[in-house]
Amino acid sequence: MFVDQSVKLTDNQNERLFQGTIQQLLDESRKPNGKVLNALEFLFSEPGDLPMSQPFASDMVAWYATVGQPGAGKDTHIPVNHLRWGLCSLENAYTAFHIDAEGLCTLIQVMSGAKLWIIAVPKRPVMSTAGVFFGERFSFKALNPDDWDVEAVLLLPGTRLLMRPNVVHSVITTGHSICHGGHFYATSTIQETVCGLIHSFICRDLITNTSHHPSRLLLRRLMQFFYYGLVMEHPTDESEKAHLPDLLTQQGSLDFIAVCSLNVLGNVLHHQTYSAPNQDEDEPADQEQQKLWDQYDVNDISFDERTHIRHARGLALDAIRWYETKFEVIESKYGDRVELPTECIGLHASSLLRYKERAIAEGVKGAPHCEYWMLKKQIKNALQLHPPSLAACDDYLQLKDGNNNNLVLNPEFVQGLLIRPKNTWADFEGRI
Repeated sequence: MFVDQSVKLTDNQNERLFQGTIQQLLDESRKPNGKVLNALEFLFSEPGDLPMSQPFASDMVAWYATVGQPGAGKDTHIPVNHLRWGLCSLENAYTAFHIDAEGLCTLIQVMSGAKLWIIAVPKRPVMSTAGVFFGERFSFKALNPDDWDVEAVLLLPGTRLLMRPNVVHSVITTGHSICHGGHFYATSTIQETVCGLIHSFICRDLITNTSHHPSRLLLRRLMQFFYYGLVMEHPTDESEKAHLPDLLTQQGSLDFIAVCSLNVLGNVLHHQTYSAPNQDEDEPADQEQQKLWDQYDVNDISFDERTHIRHARGLALDAIRWYETKFEVIESKYGDRVELPTECIGLHASSLLRYKERAIAEGVKGAPHCEYWMLKKQIKNALQLHPPSLAACDDYLQLKDGNNNNLVLNPEFVQGLLIRPKNTWADFEGRI
């Protein structure tokens, strides 16, 4: 699929899309006034086609470390076509400001030609808040200079760029170019992944140019990796240990809990959860489909994948119990005990509901067919397995101050946390 950016832009962007061939790209590149074509997805067949994400890609480390483990699925394959791809763009092709979907890190390597990679840096920490993309002050077509600084990097052949999740960026092709690209998850940026994933789930049609929901499989494997490496203390080599969080640090504990939260809310955040069986993205559910969804929680996720989601959720809940058994978190200023997993999961769940409510008011669409009442029902289904988080979610929804827009815990609050092993470690026996 090509985007012909020579065609005048209208409200219907599909008028710029057409099927084409590589030969057409080559022919247009040789013309002095050829079309401005942008082909974004030449899919790779093997993850090894682009090993350049190492040593940062925690998802690939987790994948190979958990092969053969229960729940991994012997016949499950890496979703390569959502993770590794080639790009071919003719001079003056561009992508408008957006964030990459599913909270993924991005890597890009220019093989020929040139790309101007433009990063928008917020002057305030707004990317971890709900509704940052709403209101008169924000527009992807023209960022407000009072709110954003803009930095640009010229990528030439041999240049490799790695970008964190949840980053607003735009790209201009300054010379006919071929690039190799990919996505990955990293333990060190997983809290930014939470924010980016929530943004793309709620505001998909507004803020991103594609979706990669099969990548959630990698988050489930990352949960398995954390569980077997930390909870069960299975032997790991030094290269694997580098991707396991240090739970005695604030950052490490929050990274660990973030992965647990994403898997507790695995069904909630899955795009196909809100579609009935065989329901197309653009068609409403018929009466029978609606009955299956509403009364029996039957959706468009395959049986095998739902089994894997349940297993990962079980690991996450067990890992939370283990963490609460082994560590205590103290608010250092007043000495109050903090139930950190409960606070994080409750905040993530409540922020989804608040964000969805605002998106509906703004007319912004996210996951297909996801309505507020459906989202609320799925959150209740997930958190009833961890009642403290469900109660925390309700408490956050009652807040009326400015904190109710946060997608993650306030950094000032986090800086005041002291994390230490409990004086007497209770016995723990995993339930999975």
